[in-house]
Amino acid sequence: MLTEPERESRDIYWLRRAAAEKKFNVQVNCISEYLASLALVGPNSRQVLSELTKSDVSEEGFPQRSTRLMRLGAVSVVCARSSTSTGHLSYELFHNRADSARLYQEIIRAGTPHGVVNFGQATMNSMRLEHGYKIWGRELTLDTNPFECGLGTLVDFNKEDFIGRPAALSLSKQTFDRRLELLTFDPADNSSVPLEWKNLPFGMEVVRREGQEERIGQITSGSYSVRLRRPIAFAWIDSSVQPNERLSVDVGLDCRLIATILEKIPHTPIQ
Repeated sequence: MLTEPERESRDIYWLRRAAAEKKFNVQVNCISEYLASLALVGPNSRQVLSELTKSDVSEEGFPQRSTRLMRLGAVSVVCARSSTSTGHLSYELFHNRADSARLYQEIIRAGTPHGVVNFGQATMNSMRLEHGYKIWGRELTLDTNPFECGLGTLVDFNKEDFIGRPAALSLSKQTFDRRLELLTFDPADNSSVPLEWKNLPFGMEVVRREGQEERIGQITSGSYSVRLRRPIAFAWIDSSVQPNERLSVDVGLDCRLIATILEKIPHTPIQ
């Protein structure tokens, strides 16, 4: 099982508690201290991967949401193909921590002719926002449920029984006073406020209707989208807000940006 670093302790506790309550004959162990992960992301990632392994990494041989044990150069890895962090063609490479430097050097060597570069958290955040992906600790918390944040289709009620099924079924029939929306900030609407890094919404900023003072929402996370050439952010907003309403977001003392709701995600994720 893979989880976010921020959720590790909570998820281990939950699994162990569930195993004890259900009297399953299993052990739940954390192996994070032994493993590390590198991600190979982008349109040329399959080509780079193919130059490092004899395994079949074609679309047919290694489809989305599948995992393979393979060797990349001299390093054994568990390779998971997933786009859920970036929206792009991606491979997550789980390996022994002692092999991290060697694996990284192999990837750089094979990837340099294809333009491989390092990228960090800010870039990954921008990519996942452009593809409409929500993350734990920001859009997804213990105070949210799948049906109010647009993930209700992931709950499979065809399964006869699972922990939380009655509560989930009840929530699926309810309406909520808030919803999660993706906002964008058109430079033409914000000519009086420089769209520089210090004025971008990153999280916790208050959302209002344009020209009004009532608080009707809050930013959960945001970044600058290089592909859209403007800021982009997720926000919880009041359910009464109409799709075509103009909003304002507090980004500083007496400094507000005009925002609009995106009707659809800017870029379709790789499936």
